[in-house]
Amino acid sequence: MQIPDSHKKTWLSSYKILYLIAVGIIIISIILFKQFNITEKIMMENSLSRQESRFLIKTNLILHNGVALCMAALILRDEDAFYDGLEKVTYSAGYLTSMPGEKAKYFSKTVDKIRYLKVKLENTWNLDTKASQQAISILDDELNSIYLSLSKKEADRVHHTAALYAKQAIFFKYLGIFLIFFVSSIIGLTGWAFKMRRKAELSLKKANLNLEETVKKRTAEIQQSKAQYKSLVEDTKAIAWEVDLESLRFTYISPKIYNLTGYPSEMWKNFEFWASIIYPADRDYCVNFCQTETEKGKDHEFEYRINTANGKTIWVKELVSVIKDDEKPIYLRGYLIDITERKQAEQEKIKAQEITANFKKMALVGQIAGKMAHDFNNILGIIMGNTELSLLDCKDTETKKTLKLIFEQTLRGKNLTKNLVAFAKDQEPKQQFFSINEKIGLVQNLLKKDLEGVDAIKEDGLGIPDLLADPGMIEHALVNLLQNSIHATSMVEQPQIIIRTFHKNKDIYIEIEDNGCGIPEEALDRIYEPAFTLKGSSDVTNSYKPGIKGTGYGMANVKKYIEQHKGNILIDSKIGEGTKITISLPVMKKELTEKEIIEIQKDIFYSEKYILLVEDEQAISDVQYKVLTHEPCNHKVDIAATGQMAVDLFNRNKYDFVSLDYVLSGKLNGMDVYKNIRQTNDTIPILFVSGNLDFLESIKELKHKDNYIDHLSKPCQNKDYVTCINDLLGKNTR
Repeated sequence: MQIPDSHKKTWLSSYKILYLIAVGIIIISIILFKQFNITEKIMMENSLSRQESRFLIKTNLILHNGVALCMAALILRDEDAFYDGLEKVTYSAGYLTSMPGEKAKYFSKTVDKIRYLKVKLENTWNLDTKASQQAISILDDELNSIYLSLSKKEADRVHHTAALYAKQAIFFKYLGIFLIFFVSSIIGLTGWAFKMRRKAELSLKKANLNLEETVKKRTAEIQQSKAQYKSLVEDTKAIAWEVDLESLRFTYISPKIYNLTGYPSEMWKNFEFWASIIYPADRDYCVNFCQTETEKGKDHEFEYRINTANGKTIWVKELVSVIKDDEKPIYLRGYLIDITERKQAEQEKIKAQEITANFKKMALVGQIAGKMAHDFNNILGIIMGNTELSLLDCKDTETKKTLKLIFEQTLRGKNLTKNLVAFAKDQEPKQQFFSINEKIGLVQNLLKKDLEGVDAIKEDGLGIPDLLADPGMIEHALVNLLQNSIHATSMVEQPQIIIRTFHKNKDIYIEIEDNGCGIPEEALDRIYEPAFTLKGSSDVTNSYKPGIKGTGYGMANVKKYIEQHKGNILIDSKIGEGTKITISLPVMKKELTEKEIIEIQKDIFYSEKYILLVEDEQAISDVQYKVLTHEPCNHKVDIAATGQMAVDLFNRNKYDFVSLDYVLSGKLNGMDVYKNIRQTNDTIPILFVSGNLDFLESIKELKHKDNYIDHLSKPCQNKDYVTCINDLLGKNTR
């Protein structure tokens, strides 16, 4: 806290005045002290002490008595008295001589006069009376002279003493006046100083209060400014940064960079670090583009990928401003924006468009194949039947050989037609619970003839729960995979195929491993393409037995079926060693587990509601009904297997929620039921449960228009199903 300049000047003036007064007092004291010393010295030199005065008075009295006695004796002519008087005169001279101290020397002349007087007195005794009287008169004058001499010394002493007392009185008078003035000045100055100090303290206190108010106000403004800055820079999705172009070092980057990339702001020291985490394929373009635009002094923006600390790849967008000084770029300032979701949405859109285009193409193929399949299969049936009959009656070896070839090609044509129709047809899985081990056993029996000569090992896992899936699709996928393994081992001396199943976490795994020819590495990326095959005319390495040909749709169908069931497929293959294909399919439990119940109950949970369940797959509706009506849900549930039944039930009852499948039996599908419900109720929550492609495309747009709907793709986990219902119920209560 600083003292105001006006107060500083006041205090400095006060100090100067007090300093001058002190100097004056010192000078006056020195002068008075010196004068007192001089006066004392004069007094000591020219005056007598009390003891010395007593000697003078006594000497004077003795001398006086002696002379008076001598004079009286002369008149009376008393010789004894006369000599007694002379003795006293003599004694007075001796007494005066015995005065203590150095002052006795001042009376030497007086002593001589007394002695001289004695001599004259002695001479007067022998004179006659008249002469004696004349002598006594003369001696009286001498005696008066001696007396005056002694009295003058005493007078001088008194005078000097009085003068000294006078000087002392004057000194103490002026000293008193000075002290009164000094004390008054000190009191006045002290009062004035106290007053000025009080005034200064009040001014300082006021200034302090004003300063505190100002500081509080400025602090509040700064805190508000900081809060606004933090909100602007750190609480937005965009990550602010600044780079010094001279050193190419980051002078600032928002701490939120850690949340996005996993790298803390302390690691963002220079341009090299930024370049090092850019996705390799994008690195050169980003660095060169940024450098070129900066040299031009142009603001710029670009999109690229970053490798995060946890190994993920994200998409970001840079908005860069070039800060110049004298037309020279000195800083780069910008914002880094996470656009991963947008890119994923774009990719999903592209993928959806590709799927839609492919779906339309396959739908067209399916329409054509569907129309042709019946007639084509009839034609193949006629050819196949007559060929078999001909083989029975044919005796000619060459002709019989030709007939076998015709029969084999009709079988291939039948399989080709089956795979083509299955691939082109958009069919939603018809789900039910079944044992995967039993299904694999069934497929092995179907391919028993093809597996002759092959060491087929079946390793069934223990405790595998039933799989909720479309039995036909899974069977078709297993047939295709086993046939591929049989074909791949056709040139192996000791062909072996291992079919293995096991249960891990929340998935059922199926592994089909063979020791066949393997798949070339360059073909692994194309293995799921429609019409792609390595068999027949495409077998350039002679890895397959002559006569084995592929349709090109087997693996495409397998992938399609697995993905429709939210599963995954992995291929591990080496040329000359064999291939292992691993399929994982999610487990759909028939009821909630205790762990799932605890997790669900952690959030605000809604129970005992009235729900309309619309589902035509009984296996699915049985599970959903059991989950919804038991702990912790305890809902009341009505089931509708068709669209019309759903409309009728909704019109008769007051439901809190609707769980709705898209593909339903009868004339009304799920969208028809939804439209009918919305005619009378705009806010009842509706959850669509479907994996149909047409529905997945239409639901995105519908969700933007209706805030009280959501969807799940089949198959879905029980926990996800209950959680989604709970979320929609919560939205409706708000």
